Amino acid sequence: PALENVSTIPVTAPTPRTQLAAHYVIVLDISGSMSNRDCVRQDGSVQERIQAVKEHLSLLTRDIEKGQQKHLPDTASSDVYSAVAFNSRYRVLFALETASAAAEMLQRH
Repeated sequence: PALENVSTIPVTAPTPRTQLAAHYVIVLDISGSMSNRDCVRQDGSVQERIQAVKEHLSLLTRDIEKGQQKHLPDTASSDVYSAVAFNSRYRVLFALETASAAAEMLQRH
C-alpha cells in the first residue's frame, strides 16, 4: 500500500560508445628542398628529407593501426588513408586505403 504512488523508470544498460571510422589524409611536400640530404638516421647514415618523412609516415600508419586493433578492434579495419603529393601541382598518390596498404605505398612512392 505505501508503494502504490511510486513511479518507476525503466533502466537499460548503456550502449558501448563506438568510435567512428577516420579518414587520414597525408599531404607530402615534394618540392626541391625535400631532396636535401640532411636527415640523420639512428645508425648515423644520412638520407633525403622526403625519404625520412615517408619512412616515418609509414611507421605512423602501422602504429595507429596497431593501437586501434588493441583499443578499438571494431573500428581499426574501417579507417582509411589517402595521400597527396605537391610541389607546383598536386598528385593523388593513393586514396581510401587501409593502414597496411597505405604504409606499403608510402614506402614505394
